[in-house]
Amino acid sequence: MSDSQEHLARGLSHFESAEAMLVAHVAVSWASVAIFYAAHELAHAVFAADDELHPQFRHPSNHSGVDLYKPGTNYTIRRHYSSVDRPYRNLYGTGTGVRYQGSRPDVTRVRNLLENELAAVRRWARERLEQCGYRQLDTFWP
Repeated sequence: MSDSQEHLARGLSHFESAEAMLVAHVAVSWASVAIFYAAHELAHAVFAADDELHPQFRHPSNHSGVDLYKPGTNYTIRRHYSSVDRPYRNLYGTGTGVRYQGSRPDVTRVRNLLENELAAVRRWARERLEQCGYRQLDTFWP
């Protein structure tokens, strides 16, 4: 399994977890964390597949580092994929708010994250992966 495939499989697992939480109305605010990590794995699938991306940006080891020798995922998206920066940043902000600050978005907000921000990241990832010659996204993401 390629790096991109592994990221897609992990992302799908996060996506399915979020959907299960929403359907069961269990830990709804935590579903936003799973939604963020689904987007995070989609971004890393793109990074791993994009041969035009400089190697130091292809495998970020943190979320928000700006050191050019160890850039974070957020920085890589902002610098190289700005079209998806806003939805990705919204997912990141909501997820970290729940995880570290005790934020509790309601089911409407979490559904909006799923249907809008994550949907935008999914479209972007599909387009970018197809541009990189990757044609198997449907295997992992409906």
